Amino acid sequence: MRICFLLPGNKGRNGDVNGETIRFGGVGASGTDQSTIMVAEYLAQHAGHQTVIATEKCSSVQHIRGVTYANLSMEGIPEEDRVFDILVTMLWFNEFESLPITVTKGVLIVQHMQYVYSSHEIQQYLSKRPGLKVAIVHVSNWERSLTENQFSNQFPGCKQQVIYNPIMTDLIQQVKAEGHARKNHSLVFTAAWNRGAEVCKILFQEHLTSWEDREFNTSDYTRCTLSFHNDPRIHELGSQDKISLLRTLAKCQYFVYPCVNAGPGSLHHDTFGCVVAEALAMGVHVVCYPMGALPEVYGDLLTYVPFPDEVNASGIQAGVILDEPRLFDPARFAKVLHQVDGKPYDSTRAAASIDERFSIGVIGQQWAEFISQFV
Repeated sequence: MRICFLLPGNKGRNGDVNGETIRFGGVGASGTDQSTIMVAEYLAQHAGHQTVIATEKCSSVQHIRGVTYANLSMEGIPEEDRVFDILVTMLWFNEFESLPITVTKGVLIVQHMQYVYSSHEIQQYLSKRPGLKVAIVHVSNWERSLTENQFSNQFPGCKQQVIYNPIMTDLIQQVKAEGHARKNHSLVFTAAWNRGAEVCKILFQEHLTSWEDREFNTSDYTRCTLSFHNDPRIHELGSQDKISLLRTLAKCQYFVYPCVNAGPGSLHHDTFGCVVAEALAMGVHVVCYPMGALPEVYGDLLTYVPFPDEVNASGIQAGVILDEPRLFDPARFAKVLHQVDGKPYDSTRAAASIDERFSIGVIGQQWAEFISQFV
């Protein structure tokens, strides 16, 4: 079959987004970018499908690791190659009527967020093409619990299934074999800035002062930077490709992931957390609040920071509270870090669990089976 993946939301990346640039070409990638590319590669290389990724960040048609890359206007793709059995859409794309392609069998929605997006536009698109089926891939049970009923109401009879995101376990093993030394009291933050970078900065500068050997590394695919500082122990590495990011993780001890922004205290409810999987796979001790899908997906592999007594913990964990300034609490993270520091941490168990569950061999096969059942 021919499958077109729509991959929006990356026009701010530091280069073309494809399977080579995000691995070795210096281009940072989100979890959505990475997982979409990996699934498309697997379906092309192992399931016999022809896959095209149409993305905002593509300067010309390219053929990489079995996948064809084009921009959203499909410039450079011949008319005869713009007919697809399945259209895979995600995030906030809604310009379906302007897509210069024909879809013959179905639309598959990958639900990366905990709320439904562009569903009205998808309904309009389907109303003019009554023969198309609809299916939903959820990235966690926690996310599915918040969106499943809306999908069932809007697309009666749609097939829905949870398939976790893959991460690049092959590159992880490669970097591990390089033998990088892990530095004591080194913190790292590799998510988008608004998911807790400022909490980490204050934590590092003001609440871990007894760690005289401490350092802090940040990497952000959105290319945001920390607020003003001139601290030589803070290393802002910018937007890194995967192999560079994994080498950064290999040298760090703690990944602190607050999932709360500066200012109003806006919360990020992670529906899977590829950054968490990567850190665990590289042997980094992850410290975070028990928010979103993190407890479901990672369980006791994580060290959880307790919520303040005065907050609505059940509402936060259910994803219905979007702002809570009291979670912007670097001292609370420092207390937990001081408690665990120097105690045994079983990084081997965590890494093995990630490799076993989230390799593309495991996740790709689930995708291949789902698509076969869908059409």
